[in-house]
Amino acid sequence: MLLALCPLFAQATNYYISSSGGNNSDSGTSASHPWKTIVYLNTHTLHSGDSVFLKSGDVFTETLNLNYSGTPTGHIVYSTYGGTARAMISGFYTLTGGTQITGTNIYKFYCPNLTQQTNMLVMDGIPQPMGRWPDAGYRTYDSISSTTITDVNLPSSPNWTGAYLVAHDEYYVIDTARITSQSGHVITVNLPFPFTNISRGNGYFIENDPRTLQMTSVPGRWYNDYTKDSMQVYLPGGLAGHVLQVPTLDRLCWCDHKSNIDVYNMDFEGSNLYTVLGNFDTAFTMTNCLYRYGAGNCFLLNESPHTSLVNDTLDYFQNNGAFVTGNSSTYCLAKNIQVNNCGLIPGMGQRRGGNGTQSYTAWDWPFGFSTFQNMTILNSGYIGLYFAGDSVTIKNCVVDTFCVTKIDGGGFYTTDLSFIGYTHGRSLTNCIALHGQNLSSGVPPDPTDASFGFYFDSHSQSVVLTNCTGAYNASAGLFIHGAKITSNGCNYYGNGWAQQFLSEPSTGQVFQLTLKKNRLASSAPGQLLSAIVAPAADLANLGTIDTNYYAKTDTSAFYINTGSAKTVSFPTWQRLTTYDPNGVFRNVCTTFVYNTSSSTATKTLQLNDLAGNANNSSVSVAAFSSLILYFVSP
Repeated sequence: MLLALCPLFAQATNYYISSSGGNNSDSGTSASHPWKTIVYLNTHTLHSGDSVFLKSGDVFTETLNLNYSGTPTGHIVYSTYGGTARAMISGFYTLTGGTQITGTNIYKFYCPNLTQQTNMLVMDGIPQPMGRWPDAGYRTYDSISSTTITDVNLPSSPNWTGAYLVAHDEYYVIDTARITSQSGHVITVNLPFPFTNISRGNGYFIENDPRTLQMTSVPGRWYNDYTKDSMQVYLPGGLAGHVLQVPTLDRLCWCDHKSNIDVYNMDFEGSNLYTVLGNFDTAFTMTNCLYRYGAGNCFLLNESPHTSLVNDTLDYFQNNGAFVTGNSSTYCLAKNIQVNNCGLIPGMGQRRGGNGTQSYTAWDWPFGFSTFQNMTILNSGYIGLYFAGDSVTIKNCVVDTFCVTKIDGGGFYTTDLSFIGYTHGRSLTNCIALHGQNLSSGVPPDPTDASFGFYFDSHSQSVVLTNCTGAYNASAGLFIHGAKITSNGCNYYGNGWAQQFLSEPSTGQVFQLTLKKNRLASSAPGQLLSAIVAPAADLANLGTIDTNYYAKTDTSAFYINTGSAKTVSFPTWQRLTTYDPNGVFRNVCTTFVYNTSSSTATKTLQLNDLAGNANNSSVSVAAFSSLILYFVSP
């Protein structure tokens, strides 16, 4: 009897769905007789080893709910059939028609399923900021309390009661609250702002009010009149060939308390809250998928161990690309991932409680025993890749252009609340952090604390950087803030304030550092090579700093602040700190080449590197690496 039942247990079923040619009355078990809707699939029970195939090129305007678990030997698989194009799960509603509001360039469009949380309008493929005043940048407030902001230059008309106020009340915080009243120059809001220290925040603007559209000159600015299922859009000349899309599905893929599920070859676009929402899932894999246009996070995953994301691309998310919570979210893999354009519009990220990495960050995955490999992150509003926990491997990863919306962040960032004993440690190998930004308004200017290529915050330790590159960042290539880390053979070049910055906070001493065989060079006058801020008693006890190579066209390039600040030459820095007895300083002009691709690049140059190695006719720049070079006169 048992032998007779085995074929029944082992048999798997394939299900086929086509939005363009399916019929829910058909069998759904062959490509020639597919079902029409995912909703109909959800009325059937899936078993270990079953597969669901969506028709290649078809568009499905419904959520893909992953309702059943597979087993370690029989995953449930979701993929495509019938062609090379991916199937698409779309939450977009395309605005058509439109009625012009008399005497204005504002058009009203019917849009069903709008909610108060609808937070995105895409025009011609680009997400547009909500209507706001002023159109760009921030107004400056003169004082701030928990629930009020005072701007002595604020006009008394219009009165902004009922609109929303967006405050940049800390370097790494953008928060919103509804305006309950305006009296003269004072605005009162319904929720407390978390920071009231004006020394690290001073900007605000108004949004989420139809009157902003009467004051703008920017096409595509919009207002969500959700109580009337209406979107108002400022469009001089009318719709005129523009394509306007609004997400109306809160989530596009949902998996809750499931395991052993694989999703392949899917496109997801137009989510209102989350593109992929996972909760207490195990061994969940998404491969060769494209995720675009989310008003919130792309991935929100909680307690999701053994998650794998491979060969995936993320593009245009108002808040975070990935936001992962839960201490069990370990043993995860992100490989061959492209993340573009996350958190770039102030006020459009997480509306409340969006402090630090919770908002405007490309990749927030702070749990251990995880691997991030061959990732490229382009254009992040705040941090590029936030990692934490033990046994983290980061290899061949590039972050280019970050801290666009908030500052005091890094291309690669980690922190601990206290010193933790790590068994395995964390490593970054062949990683590149470029073009960290500063802000022109919203916060007081501070070139020393804007953006850092590699940022190791309070108490972080057991991190080893090997052959990494931090270049052209507003503040520093490497920032060590009360941390214990190793940097070996890395390049820090052309960073705005200093190439490396060691700062000892009041909460913990910087010590047990190992900084060896690194190459540091400036690209412009005024850029420091190394900066140390620490009590005089701790200055000589930071760890091992030796055999590094420095280059600058002037000799006053090293900054020491032990209570009073001074900028000194390399010999004086050696004497005062006792560091780099075998270091080399070259008073030369340098050039910089880098390679963010996965193959070696060759450039025709006759220059030496800082270690003195000659390149007679050309230089080879290895994959995910860089060179600092200088000319030697014959």
